[in-house]
Amino acid sequence: MSSTVLNLVDGETILRLLNREVPSAQKRSERILRFIAREGKISEKELQKLFHDEVASCFRTPVDQWLRTGVDAGGVESPRSRTIVREHAMHGVFQYFAMHPPAVSLGAEGLSVFIGEPPEVPNDWTEFFQNAATEANRLLVGLVLSDWRFNIFKCRYCECYYLNPKPRASYLGGTYCSAEHRKSAYAERITAEKRDAAKCGREIVAAKYLVERGVTTSEWHKDAKLKSRVAAAVSIHMAKDPNLCSGRYQVRPHWVSRNCEQIEARRRAFFTSQKTQ
Repeated sequence: MSSTVLNLVDGETILRLLNREVPSAQKRSERILRFIAREGKISEKELQKLFHDEVASCFRTPVDQWLRTGVDAGGVESPRSRTIVREHAMHGVFQYFAMHPPAVSLGAEGLSVFIGEPPEVPNDWTEFFQNAATEANRLLVGLVLSDWRFNIFKCRYCECYYLNPKPRASYLGGTYCSAEHRKSAYAERITAEKRDAAKCGREIVAAKYLVERGVTTSEWHKDAKLKSRVAAAVSIHMAKDPNLCSGRYQVRPHWVSRNCEQIEARRRAFFTSQKTQ
């Protein structure tokens, strides 16, 4: 006897829902309160929009958590490492199976198991939001048990969801929906790294200046004149070393004030290092 598993949830439906533009938290709250105040008596068009928005909101969180189980601490994404974890919002999978087990039918061609079949739900406005959660869990079950569950990805740049028909075993820099978005993400990451390195370098220059001037108190930042001298010293180094600039060519006393905690931490480290030598 042969057996067949039929998944009634398709990838295009999943993508449309995941990529659906949902209202802001405030707008969503206003619509929910209006629905409750009218006891569900709103137009059919508005009702359908609210339902699909609620399903999308309930669906997206567990999908994102499931996708993240395939990303290691170093940011390498391996789709076949994705797992269903009870502690995550993925508990909806187990909850749905407990309440709506797969339909099974035995026919002349063998055993058929139906996954993701829409269940019967109460047709009452008080059950509206529970029905939306149930629908989200139905789609979740269909997704994680589908043949294409390792083909779905979330772009790290634009955060859209997409299907990759030929996924690799792993992606060192994460996944992107297009080559353009991969290049854009890389460029932004390099820019951010340069900006962080430049800021770190300026803080080091400021800390060394304080140590060289014999500053031993952590209250140095309360001295306006000293802060001005620190800013001037850092600006001089920036004129000599373009790696310290990152889009700016000098700093002012307010930059010293804004970064005084980091500068002080580096000053203490340099001061301690000198004492132990």
